[in-house]
Amino acid sequence: MKLAKGKINDILVIRLQRGDDMVGGIKKACEENGVKNAVVISMVGSINGAQFSCPHVDSADKSGISQSTITLESPAQLLTAQGEICHHENGELSVHLHATFVDSKGNAHGGHIKGEGNKVLNTVNVFIGVLDGVDMGFEWDDELGEMQFCPKKI
Repeated sequence: MKLAKGKINDILVIRLQRGDDMVGGIKKACEENGVKNAVVISMVGSINGAQFSCPHVDSADKSGISQSTITLESPAQLLTAQGEICHHENGELSVHLHATFVDSKGNAHGGHIKGEGNKVLNTVNVFIGVLDGVDMGFEWDDELGEMQFCPKKI
């Protein structure tokens, strides 16, 4: 287990507008406000399709799982999304989101949002808690054979 205790120091409240990219918009707001360690508390709104991934068993992968990319090409209601804002060693921000949304037929979908390219349909409201006392970066994980989220006390 990796553990670091800190406090929510501030709240960013963002309204992304039609055509904005969800991940890109959050990243831009954080960069403009000097945020590099935060938690995405809540997101609601509508999106113009989505690209997300879900895990499946893969014995050929060191971790035992792989991610399948799913593309939803129709508008959907974003019911909720959460995640974290962390950073790489070079300072580049990483916006990690998991979301649940429903399409026009009432079918629920969800998973890990795949980078940029998920556009806002009308609006998406985002609530981000800015952390104090915690550094949220990445560290190599030998067991999984890849970089993984690693919180540290500042």
